Amino acid sequence: MVTHIVGHCSATCQRVKESMFGKVVVYEGEWRRGMRHETGKIQWPSGTVYDGEFSGGYMNGTGTYFGSDKLTYKGRWKLNLKHGLGYQVYPNGDVFEGSWIQGTTEGPGKYIWANGNVYLGNMKGGKMCGKGTLTWTNGDSFEGSWLSGMMHGLGVYTWSDGGCYVGTWTRGLKDGKGSFYPNGTRLPV
Repeated sequence: MVTHIVGHCSATCQRVKESMFGKVVVYEGEWRRGMRHETGKIQWPSGTVYDGEFSGGYMNGTGTYFGSDKLTYKGRWKLNLKHGLGYQVYPNGDVFEGSWIQGTTEGPGKYIWANGNVYLGNMKGGKMCGKGTLTWTNGDSFEGSWLSGMMHGLGVYTWSDGGCYVGTWTRGLKDGKGSFYPNGTRLPV
């Protein structure tokens, strides 16, 4: 890989790396000890762009990522990974706003599917996990415990007509004790 410095390089300059295949990665921004530092912008041959903070050569701090696949992310980074609070729009139109740890949704957040379904709650390993509420566009909702993206543990499933089921779930299925309350039935306190 050949490195070229474009223009007079002081604290701010542009570095272009070319491979033997002619693909070009362009960085414009601050440098420190030969590494990207402070603020800058990097563009890959695919058209993907990162504009934000760097430290020690890594995307680190606050920045915005525009993927060539139409994925966008705005938020915190650590060592080139999404880490901290962020807002991501997926290529299919889904949106996640919340906490990231080492590149994966982890902790509290809100996931909105392109079809309008909304999950508000805890995430782990990129899946619904812990306490949370999923509301479907048809008006049904589930509020309770989740594990690996499935209803798991104690929860309340409420249908759009007002009826509900209160009970336990195992891997997305009603399991163990539970009670069904049709619309208009008074729920126990």
